[in-house]
Amino acid sequence: MQAVLVGHGSVGIKHLKNLKAISNKINIIDPISNSATFRSLDNFAKEFSKIKNVPDMQRIAVIANWGPDHLTATSKLFSLGFNRILIEKPMATNLAQIDEYESMIAQGLNAWCNYHLRFSLIMNTLHSFQNNNSLGSPKSISVVGGAKCLSTTGIHWIDLAVKLFNEIPLKIYGNVMNAKINPRNNQLSFLDGINFFRFSDNRTLTLNFNNYSQADATITILWEHFLAKIHSGKIQIFGANLENHNLLPITRTVNFDKLLIDEKFFDEGFDILFKEFLISNSSLDQLFVANRALLLSLCSSHLERTIDWNESLSEDLIHHDWGIS
Repeated sequence: MQAVLVGHGSVGIKHLKNLKAISNKINIIDPISNSATFRSLDNFAKEFSKIKNVPDMQRIAVIANWGPDHLTATSKLFSLGFNRILIEKPMATNLAQIDEYESMIAQGLNAWCNYHLRFSLIMNTLHSFQNNNSLGSPKSISVVGGAKCLSTTGIHWIDLAVKLFNEIPLKIYGNVMNAKINPRNNQLSFLDGINFFRFSDNRTLTLNFNNYSQADATITILWEHFLAKIHSGKIQIFGANLENHNLLPITRTVNFDKLLIDEKFFDEGFDILFKEFLISNSSLDQLFVANRALLLSLCSSHLERTIDWNESLSEDLIHHDWGIS
């Protein structure tokens, strides 16, 4: 198997470990480390020219460079015969790019994005507990943290919400600020503020990050009759000490202070997703939902109003590059 890794930073190094397990022919392309300019397309062309076409060999690629370069790298590799590509989030930095990805998928690209939370112990624990207990369905997800970035970290929780609710958001609101503090490059966005996503049946996701705080994120998920907290590498599920509390009217709120589950979790979803990616015959389901939702929240912030999922936006907004990574 011929493999290509684009981007050899902290995330790329993790992907390289998985690639080494399946291939001894790996091209590593890291244009950023060899380029003094941001997003140098000339340098991109120079780096990709080093890839040698190995006849009669399956080709696989992982793209883990900066977000604004993901589409360029995907297009180039697809043109070179790589039709199975795992792309780090965000795949698209503007809404128009999603259409370009979908065009390649229609032409045979098998594209996945590294939304590893949906394959993690977190998701398995939540689904298992919900299925084994008659305690209702998830209603609200709240993610609060410091300088975690609504794109870098927040997009993973958008994807988890979409999977947990099994639905795309109907309405999106964003009030977002961009700070030039991205540790990879200060030309890349680093977003804080509030993103709010409303789903059907009064289900919601709220992201609230603050670039002036060093606090890690805390995630609270409310069901009708229990809650889950995720923080510091642990997932905890709480119920009520009150017997038959689920028979009370919903307005009779109770304290969920009885610890039912207390488990540590690791980044096992990263490796599980890669294994599923290798054997899948099609692109990842709901591939662009979290990415589109994030971009719509930035459009909402720009317009200073709530927008609908299917709302028609101006061409300027559709093609505006938000520089997210």
